[in-house]
Amino acid sequence: MASAREEPVVAAAAVARQLLPEARMVVVGGSVLPVHRTPMSDLDMVAVQPRMAAPRHRALWWEGWPVELLVHDERTLATHCEDGFRRRWPGIPRLLAQGALLVDEDGLGARLQAEMRRRPADGPAPATAAETDALRYELTELLDVTAARRAEARRRGAGGVHTGACVARGAPVRPVSSRRSAPSR
Repeated sequence: MASAREEPVVAAAAVARQLLPEARMVVVGGSVLPVHRTPMSDLDMVAVQPRMAAPRHRALWWEGWPVELLVHDERTLATHCEDGFRRRWPGIPRLLAQGALLVDEDGLGARLQAEMRRRPADGPAPATAAETDALRYELTELLDVTAARRAEARRRGAGGVHTGACVARGAPVRPVSSRRSAPSR
């Protein structure tokens, strides 16, 4: 039987107090906060410490919660966020914008949340020709892999899409339908 866990914000605040006593700012966010929380959700935390030589990533368990802790200083976090926007994958900026602010010693957290809430509204810069070509190539590769898996499934008599892992383990593969229906017996 699984043990009861503290509420995520309470648990994250305890992590911040114990492991990040010098933090200027700590935010917890991700799937643990919205209504989409599942038993597999973890505490995604971003912290800003005073000047650091390099950012740190730490994965740990805290009172029944898996924790992903990203620790930056203000400069490395700004660089990381800019890189996320540039790559069109603003995971950390989104966490900062939507997360719960646990520590805000000097107003940095409130400023970052306001900026990260504004930036996505501005939208990304137009894609360059090289970026469009790279995305087109990646999409074509994914379509080729999907077509190859479908062909392999048909060859094996499964008639649908599956992952290669299922075939490798010899697990039965069921056809994938776009309609939800009761499984056939």
